[in-house]
Amino acid sequence: MCRKLTQLLTIALFLTTIAAFADVPVIPLPVKPESPKSAKKLQKDGNYKEAYEAYEKLCLDAEQTGHEVGESLRQALRCLQSINRIAEADALIEKTITMHPEDWRLLADAADIYQNRLSHHGYIIAGKFSRGYHRGDGRAVNSSQRDRVRALQLYEKSRTIALQQNGWDYPCRTRKSLPELFQNRFA
Repeated sequence: MCRKLTQLLTIALFLTTIAAFADVPVIPLPVKPESPKSAKKLQKDGNYKEAYEAYEKLCLDAEQTGHEVGESLRQALRCLQSINRIAEADALIEKTITMHPEDWRLLADAADIYQNRLSHHGYIIAGKFSRGYHRGDGRAVNSSQRDRVRALQLYEKSRTIALQQNGWDYPCRTRKSLPELFQNRFA
């Protein structure tokens, strides 16, 4: 009986050693891009940091287009507000626009975000604007006019691209927003 047990242990040790030193290539599993559903579930569960990271990947994914990207961008900004990192909002919006420069729907959504969804206050620290509240030094400023100008730029670029691609102007919801920008309602 001891002899059989010794043989089994020897065989097991031998097989374990072979398996440990075998030169078997490890094939990485394909990384599945984040889905809007999984990001939304993370956000609903209160995991705002992980949800923000998922939404950020979706915003920078070249496969997403149109209002899908705009919705991912809006949700990412909500997550940033929840984790008190709203100072990163401008960088995320601009990175997303850079990733999708010819997507007129995203440009219109980004203009809407600048116009209606961001808080229009911040601080200038060392000559650089930082959105949101800040403890310590810095000069408090209102960014309404800055945001209005950026929204106008995005709306105009969006309108131009929509005319080139489709031969027609903005959808109705954007046409209603554009005159509001010219009325200087943020002053």
